Amino acid sequence: APVKFARISSLLGGRSEKDCVKVIRRLLKWIGLETSLSAEGVKAEDVEWMTENAFRVSSASIKNHPKVFTKEEVKAIYKEAL
Repeated sequence: APVKFARISSLLGGRSEKDCVKVIRRLLKWIGLETSLSAEGVKAEDVEWMTENAFRVSSASIKNHPKVFTKEEVKAIYKEAL
């Protein structure tokens, strides 16, 4: 996967796979699609409910995903997206 991220990063002006997120965010901002969960009204206190709800509503999808996520990992993803 690092090679793929490095390629994407390079195509968008980054120097390595470590720049991938930064250059994608820059692209989204440039085309007017920059957003976050907080920009959509989600608050930090909503993360616990969102995590529980994701596991309740999407349990079949979560079980069939090639990467097994823990609730703590999902919370971390939501927090990063705030």
